[in-house]
Amino acid sequence: MVTRFGLGGFEGEQNPAAVALEWGVRRLGEKLELRTRAGQQKPVIGDFFPAYDDDGGLLVALTPRG
Repeated sequence: MVTRFGLGGFEGEQNPAAVALEWGVRRLGEKLELRTRAGQQKPVIGDFFPAYDDDGGLLVALTPRG
């Protein structure tokens, strides 16, 4: 998921999506970089919410950061 969206700005094993899924915890206010299809880096805030149902999954909210 992180690769698909081009998210970066976190250190190695501190991938907020992986942590949210593995531990079942919310990760709020993560300062990240989003790579656009044009290749530009945009600063964003990411909120990651794990799904607590049988299917698992992850809800991600991205908002621009000034």
